[in-house]
Amino acid sequence: MNFLKTRRSKKAQVLVQYPCDLQLYKTPPTEEISLTDFDKYAINRLKVLRAMEQLTLKRTASTNDELKTALVAELKKQSLNGYAKLIQGNLGDSEDDILMRREDIASHFILRLVYCRTEDLRRWLLLRELDLFKLRWHCLAPAKRKQFLELNNLDYSVISDEDRNEAIMKSKGLVKHNTDYYKVHWSEVCDLVRSRKVFLMDGFAFITSSEIISVLTSHFRSHLAHCLSIAARKIDNIDDDTRLHPTLHNLHNAYAGESYAKTTSTDQISLESLEALSRKSFPLCMQQLHRTLRSEHHLRHGARQQYSLFLKGIGLSLEDAMTFWRSEFTKKMDVDKFDKNYAYNIRHNYGQEGKRTNYTPYSCNKIIMSSVGAGDQHGCPFRHNDQASLKSLLQTNGVSSADISEMMELVSKNNYQMACTKYFELKHGRELLDAIRHPNQYFSESVKTPAGNVAIAQTTANQKGAKGENKDPNKMDTGDDFGMKVVLTLKPWMPKLRHQMEKFKCSLLQFVRSLYMHICSVRQTAEKLHWISFASVYVKQKSGSILSVFIHPISAYKYCKYTARVEGETKVKLNFSDLKL
Repeated sequence: MNFLKTRRSKKAQVLVQYPCDLQLYKTPPTEEISLTDFDKYAINRLKVLRAMEQLTLKRTASTNDELKTALVAELKKQSLNGYAKLIQGNLGDSEDDILMRREDIASHFILRLVYCRTEDLRRWLLLRELDLFKLRWHCLAPAKRKQFLELNNLDYSVISDEDRNEAIMKSKGLVKHNTDYYKVHWSEVCDLVRSRKVFLMDGFAFITSSEIISVLTSHFRSHLAHCLSIAARKIDNIDDDTRLHPTLHNLHNAYAGESYAKTTSTDQISLESLEALSRKSFPLCMQQLHRTLRSEHHLRHGARQQYSLFLKGIGLSLEDAMTFWRSEFTKKMDVDKFDKNYAYNIRHNYGQEGKRTNYTPYSCNKIIMSSVGAGDQHGCPFRHNDQASLKSLLQTNGVSSADISEMMELVSKNNYQMACTKYFELKHGRELLDAIRHPNQYFSESVKTPAGNVAIAQTTANQKGAKGENKDPNKMDTGDDFGMKVVLTLKPWMPKLRHQMEKFKCSLLQFVRSLYMHICSVRQTAEKLHWISFASVYVKQKSGSILSVFIHPISAYKYCKYTARVEGETKVKLNFSDLKL
């Protein structure tokens, strides 16, 4: 038996079924697809569409060529080399290339089933598939464009010289010599007619070869919208299939990035630094939950789940989480009620109860798509807050009116994650390469900035230096940047520190480091020190006359004399001249 001949004939049959790199997706695949491939195809295409969405909304590319380059680079970064080759229009007749065309068609029809259930989901898929279709058409070679038109029975031929000359005479310069034009009904190019980019005559529009993509997208949009509506009416017929149910119901909430499920010892934060971090490094959704908890001393179940898993993801330990939730809830109820009704759920989120699953924090998609009823506190402010409350919230956080208008425009177009990204960039003064897709991603990016990094640094050394010490949950301290605990009482010194830094020829960073090293040497002789922190300026009354003060390095130029109060009566004076600069 000639196996090679059989293999070639099978390959030829598949090539006939998938002859072109670009599709209008009018015919669904008929061959069998394994459940593994079903999930893999859907997830891979979803990654492509989300990458396309991010690049389109961020407007990092001004031309189609720049967009293609950026998208191909992103897909290769995510190991989607087949899609990178497909988008460039470089597929040939090899077996891998034919299988890639097969995956392209199958994955499109799978996502139709996933995104047909609600109007918002249908709109999202339609917009993203349209953007991808336009880019892929741009990347096709002229021969493959002609092949695509012929395969889809799109009979758009170039007008005759006689028709072109007549159009030139009547168009007053809109129709030009030595250019090929196609004559199509005006209703097929409504976007070009709306922007007055084409010449109309007798109900027909005269378009160039570069403008024919408008006709194709009109076909693609109307066909896909119609198919999604049909799928929405018939989706109940396959909902009973338990094999497909998890994918079809949950994929639109799937988050393909980092899960933020595990934190290392160096990632952990202390309970004492939580308040400062909530102001500097929490996304708007978590800030809103934190403020609600502080003011009402209670959160509903959905809000507790969203906030508790976020805190777990940023590194709050189970012990600190129990202390935090208990301290707030017991302002409205007794401890026994909290332990009976709420403590189990917190331990369950940390994988210490039930089936001991390591639950992951909610992604932006899951939060945005969640159902939020009257009185509920969870959700995404950009998605679930009304315009008035959202504007008020942004104003409270110091966002200018012009920037609020820009974010509200993004919200009106359902670009909630881009609005959150814009909020991050305004608050932190730097642009993000990737859009915000996860609240814990927002936090991770925030603590990379100087202000956020100083706040988060308070915990690592604290946990190393305080190992084995019994922590009093009722004692409010501030963490410790440098593995020590020192209470500082600041004494203003009239000549500014800038003058002293010039005198000693040191930078502000050198000063902070020298102060750190000096206190480290003091610590060797002191049995117990309280705390020191270089976060934001923050003063809190503590145990009578002792003031707990945070100092930001930028504000440190106002002071150069410090008194470190060691537990007991010992005082250690730290003068500027003592520092080894």
